[in-house]
Amino acid sequence: MAARCSSNLDGEPSSDRMFFNNISTIAACWGPLTVKDSGTLRVQNLSGGTVNVSAVDATDAFTATPSVGLPAALAPGASLDVAVTFVATDGRVHNGTLTVHSDDATAPARTVSLAGFRQSIPQSPNEPDFDEVINGLYGFTTVVGTPAQLSTAGGELTPVGDEVISAYWVKADGSQPVSMQLVSAWHSGWDCSNPSDKSYGSSAYWFPKGRTGSNQDSFILAATEPDIQRLLPRRMSNVNEPATGTFDPGAQQFGFHIELEFSDPTMAEQEPWCITAGRLCGHRMRFWPVKDASGGVVANTWLISLDMHQAAATGVPFFANYDYNDETYIVRNIMPAPP
Repeated sequence: MAARCSSNLDGEPSSDRMFFNNISTIAACWGPLTVKDSGTLRVQNLSGGTVNVSAVDATDAFTATPSVGLPAALAPGASLDVAVTFVATDGRVHNGTLTVHSDDATAPARTVSLAGFRQSIPQSPNEPDFDEVINGLYGFTTVVGTPAQLSTAGGELTPVGDEVISAYWVKADGSQPVSMQLVSAWHSGWDCSNPSDKSYGSSAYWFPKGRTGSNQDSFILAATEPDIQRLLPRRMSNVNEPATGTFDPGAQQFGFHIELEFSDPTMAEQEPWCITAGRLCGHRMRFWPVKDASGGVVANTWLISLDMHQAAATGVPFFANYDYNDETYIVRNIMPAPP
């Protein structure tokens, strides 16, 4: 066993990778938006002897501040926390490293990866593209398509990149529940062009196949209203916790209902031009398998991302921009339902 380990207390994206975002200028008319510009790395001594931590350093636009002065002697089982902050003032995706130096003979320099996204002001076109979130920040290798490919596909039932099209899903391990976390949100809410708007946060539900009405929707999770332009949104009912949820649909097939969108595109509002052409085009919730940094598929683990649209109403046109970065979830223990 290694004498010393480092762990990202956020959990996501992994124990040895941390990610962040910041916004350079948030005018009052954007509302009380938050950012995910800080996190904590915990360094723990797992050996039977004392480990002396001599230094901690970070590269690129990141700072690292240990909770105690260095050098520090860590007794067996003891730990120290390192506060990491993303301080970029220019650029978009940043990649750096944080290295902990010690006299640990097995790993005198232990390094974790750091990634951050900086935007000048809230809202599109300053938001990250979907591939910047998944590949640039998460460090996954899942092919999710370019902005142009996603926009061209729009609401058509056409797979993009590694996408798998499945309207309904089942549990992969019948003895375990399904877990779900909202890992990023970049959508509208408070808006300087319409200051009377109020953010509605983010929310997700599941429903059994054969749904006959909203009374069959079961709540999974909801994120707080200020967290609509950031990584790792927080739970609506408790902002000290991440926006996560678990559910157990048993052996039945189920779908997802997130905002106004459905995993079954036949249940979604159709674009007017598709109705005119007699085509199905409500595919605004897409599923991709998670592929880790080495290209391996993470078993039964999926990304859900959606492009939220404005519902058609009298005098208000249907609108969707097909950027597919509005809300992104990681869901574990699911697989496509059999035909």
